[in-house]
Amino acid sequence: MILLLNKLQPREKKLLISFASLLLIFGFYYLYSNQTESLDINRSNLDSSIRDLRINSNKIGKSTVLKAKYEKLLDELDNRQKNFLKQGEEINFLLDLNDLSLNTGVSLLSIKPGKVTQEDIYLKVPIELKIQGSYDKIVKYMEKIKSLSYLTRIEKINILSQKGLAGNLKVEMTLMSYALDRREVK
Repeated sequence: MILLLNKLQPREKKLLISFASLLLIFGFYYLYSNQTESLDINRSNLDSSIRDLRINSNKIGKSTVLKAKYEKLLDELDNRQKNFLKQGEEINFLLDLNDLSLNTGVSLLSIKPGKVTQEDIYLKVPIELKIQGSYDKIVKYMEKIKSLSYLTRIEKINILSQKGLAGNLKVEMTLMSYALDRREVK
């Protein structure tokens, strides 16, 4: 091979060297262009994966915040549900009203549960009471109704003075307590 190169003219040698150089340059270009393309594709895939990861990370961060808010709202709902009369436990409410009359010194003349009605998710439990006692004791009794663990309000109140019994009043009132038709559970 060296003998063949020696027989060539200097001009032919230069052409052959330039041709070999061009072959090497285009060969390397061809080999590395595929690798550069795959490298660019991998970079773009990596960038899109990083972008997706950031988006998912934000979503996960928001979902944990939302989950914490949801748990807080559930706890708040559960605490508020404790203020409602439980279905089927109206008798406990009546007994508590009786105990209040004993503790405050008011005479409980009659207690009559009314017809339970439904309004949206609430059940209205009316109770008609007739009590008798001094003004102070009756006011104390009505204040103690607020301290019961049930959501209750006084709907109607009718105060009558008793003839012959000085200082004693007779009070007819309608209480309305509320129960939930369904309880939300965790």
